[in-house]
This record gives sequence, structure tokens and C-alpha cells, in this order.
Amino acid sequence: MAAPAVIMLLYPVAVRVLPVGRRTEWFLGGDHVRHLIMAAEIQDAGWLTYGVTSYPRAWHTLLAAVWSACGLRPETDIVAVVDVSAVLVWLLSAGLTLTTAALAATLADRLGCSERVPVVAGFVAGTLTLWPLFLGNYQGLGLQTSLLAAGVVAAVLRTQLVDPTSIRALVVSAAGVVVISHTWQLVLPIVGLAALGSAVGLVRRRGTVGLWVVGSLGILSLAVSASSLIAVVTAVGVQHATDADVVAPVPWVVLLVGVVASVALLRWAGGVAGWAVGLMAVPAVTGLILAAYVGITPDTYYASKLLWHSSALFLAPISVVVALGMSRLRRVAMPRAVRNLAAGPVALGLAYSFALPAAAYVGVWSTVDGALVLRLLSTPGAPDAQVVWSEGPVVTDTVSRLLLDALRPEPGPLSTPQQPLTVEEECALLQAASDPVVLTDQPPEEVRRRFGCAPGVRVLRAE
Repeated sequence: MAAPAVIMLLYPVAVRVLPVGRRTEWFLGGDHVRHLIMAAEIQDAGWLTYGVTSYPRAWHTLLAAVWSACGLRPETDIVAVVDVSAVLVWLLSAGLTLTTAALAATLADRLGCSERVPVVAGFVAGTLTLWPLFLGNYQGLGLQTSLLAAGVVAAVLRTQLVDPTSIRALVVSAAGVVVISHTWQLVLPIVGLAALGSAVGLVRRRGTVGLWVVGSLGILSLAVSASSLIAVVTAVGVQHATDADVVAPVPWVVLLVGVVASVALLRWAGGVAGWAVGLMAVPAVTGLILAAYVGITPDTYYASKLLWHSSALFLAPISVVVALGMSRLRRVAMPRAVRNLAAGPVALGLAYSFALPAAAYVGVWSTVDGALVLRLLSTPGAPDAQVVWSEGPVVTDTVSRLLLDALRPEPGPLSTPQQPLTVEEECALLQAASDPVVLTDQPPEEVRRRFGCAPGVRVLRAE
């Protein structure tokens, strides 16, 4: 069951033989850059606060804590910080693979499936998370908090399948509420409903003792979550959902098949299994309600990510149905030649699935020259630069310019331009600076000729 997750864990180990610029190149793009900067800001501040920035940052706080535990700071160890962060972010996907596999296996077990069905269901679900819809798209885009939230929700739903009225289920659900509150609040309805169901069940089961446990955990969870919830209500608001700066693909086919598989299992199951399977649709329903309320289409960024969350959860019932089908086929008498013929495509499909994560390390996800970015950022005095100009692709200059903010962390919204700049726009930045500086790998005379608009420009050349 855990084989797909083990495969995911082996990748960052195997690629240690590659140069650091090559093995982290996939990480130096998409939203990964912004997340790295936010983690640097938290490390510089020393604690998580929503007084300046309202974005939920549980994950970034963990990144900053790991950096500090390793004795690393972006200002002095940017290469090591990027290297460690890339591994930690990769572990988010490995965690999602494992929790999804465990959810599918537990669902099959709860349904009373016999023989190898739970193991096969977990294996299939974990393997499906390696496909681009769940790995390449979301890791490539740098949607780290979505990956974290998906793993947390899968873990919460698994405890709902094991024993939803136990103290353990309530503790896990309450922890899920806290983590999601500081990760992505639009996913709160599903973990909130899970916690509510466990609370009601525990009180009915344990009486006064259950009531004390529920009250204590409720107060503690609310106290720890309050700062992020207040920030999202007062500083963000629901209209923020109209932002659509990133295209997050929706796996519509998986969503549709998942609904069909869930309905099929609900007709067969019920009780605890039915409750957990029903909860899987909550993110999608939340996304559709959100889209209707703020007047956006379901494939707009925030709504589409909620649909994706349900799709990831629906991998569990889909895999259970597949495993049941395979179990029945095993009982069907058929010639050995036919079985061998069918085994070929299955083996090829598995090999292809397990090879898909390699796309991150062979340049398929890359948008920059990773080695050049790290070389530029490691140049002494790099934080002083306003402009980056190199021989790499234009995105290399943009990413390097953005990551300068990780070398000079400041609280609040990022002031550095986020988009590729024209020479005229770069000149404006240099002319506005009291000490105009260009970070480059080009000869100084060419830099001064290109930026003649800023007399006295200082050139920092990467070696």
C-alpha cells in the first residue's frame, strides 16, 4: 500500500548525486518563490504574526523553524536554504500520496472488503497521486498550501472511518481545524464538519466526560486558530476569491468518476463509511457555492482548487471500486495467455506512473536556469541589487530578482515587481535608487552600456 509513497521518498535521495542547481531547478519557479520569501520573513521576525500580512502561514512557519534548527538563514546560506526547502516541499506530495493510500485502504476495510482489496485500493490511490493532475500540476505551480491541506484532510477523514466518536478522532479533527485555519481557510468546512460529528458522537458516547473533552479541545482550538480567522475575516474577505492570477487545472474527469464511484459505494455502504464518503464532496460544494456567491466560474483559481481537493479525496472511492473489480476478475476463469497479455499494459502503466515524478528533475517542470539563479544569489552584496540581468531565460532574471527579497526580508506586502521587466522599467528602478546596483553574469562594460540611463550604476558580477 505504501509503495507509491516510498517511491516518492526515494526520489530526493537518488537525486543527491545531481548538482544542487539541477536538483532544485523545479523548485525555483511558480509560487515556490513567494512561499520561500514568506518563510524568510517569518524567520526574520522570529514568530508567526498576522499583524502585517494576513496570508495563512502555518507551512511557512515550519519551513522557517527547520531552517533555524539547521542553522540556516537565506541571507547567508541561500543555496542550502533552497536545497532543504525543495526536499521539504517534495515531502508534501509524498505525504499526500501516503495519506490518500491510507484513506483508500481504510475505506475498503470499513466496507468489509476481503482478501487483498484494501491493500490494492491503497496502492492504486497512491499511484494515482503521482499523475500530473495531482503532482506535476500542483508542485509545478508551487501550490504548497493546497498539497498540505489535502494531506491533512485525508488524515482527518481516515480517523472518521476508523472510529469517528473516539477521543482520538476528535483530537485529530481539532488539530486539522487548527492547521487548516493557518493554511487555507476555505477548506475549513470539511474538517469543521468532521470535528463537529466527532464531538456530537463523543458526547453521546461518554456523557459528561465527553462534554468536558469537547469543551476543552474546542476552546484550545479556537484560541490557537483565532488570529488567522480574524485576519481572513477583517483583512481578506470573501471577495478575494475573485483573484485569478494562476490557472489551476480542475481534473473534471476524476471528479465525475469520483462522484459516480462514491454514489455506488454509498448505495452499498452507509453509517460511518457513508459519512466519510459524503464529506469528500464538501470542498467541491464549497467551491461551487463560492463561485456562485462572488460571481466567478468554477474553474477560477480559488474555486478550482476546492474542486481539486474533492477530486483528490475521490481517489479513495475510485480506487476501492477498481480494487473490487480486480478482485472479481481474479475469480473469473480465463486462459493464462490472456492474463499474461493483460499484465503487460498494467506493468507498463505502473512503470510510467512511478517514472512521472522524475519530470521534476529532468527539466520538464523547469522555467529557469537553476544553477545560474543560485550563483547570482550567492554573489557578495546581492541584496543591494534592484535589477538582475543574465544570459539565462527571462524568467531566470525575474525569479532571481524576486528571491532577493528572501535575502533582505521585510514584513508586509512584497514591493519588488513580480513580472518580467522591460529595459525601460529596469531603468526606472535604478534611477529611483540612491545606490543603483545590477546583479549580473555579463561583462561590466556591457551592463553599463545597457543601463546607461543610470550613470554610476554599480555592477555585481556573479562568478
